[in-house]
Amino acid sequence: MVTGWGAMWDPYDEDVSKLLSSFGSDAKEKVSFPRKLHQVEVDWVANDTCAAAFEAAGGEIAETEICAMRRGTRKDSCQGDSGGPLVVAEENGTSFTQVGVVSWGRGCGASLPGVYSRVAAFSGWIEETIHGR
Repeated sequence: MVTGWGAMWDPYDEDVSKLLSSFGSDAKEKVSFPRKLHQVEVDWVANDTCAAAFEAAGGEIAETEICAMRRGTRKDSCQGDSGGPLVVAEENGTSFTQVGVVSWGRGCGASLPGVYSRVAAFSGWIEETIHGR
């Protein structure tokens, strides 16, 4: 169960796994989409590490973005996943807080991390839109 609509703070800790779930494609070359919801645990990648990796590949990471990937595997977000949630499990293990939104990447499960919009970076807009504040 996802509680609330997103993190208003940056809950990024390298020791905390994030969970990505989607109905997107499970391979870059494959364009069919699964009927069953997929999920994978991914690890937080520090922005400076991610920025350096993308800079070497000719891209860049904004402060409003975060990066994650499952180290040692080829598991990541893929086509059809954009807009999907990146969540962190609460201590009780049954509630989750959304910390990111699938945005973009290079390849699926490639050597570069997936890039997500940082929910906390848009907290002002979210508050204003939801509560009219």
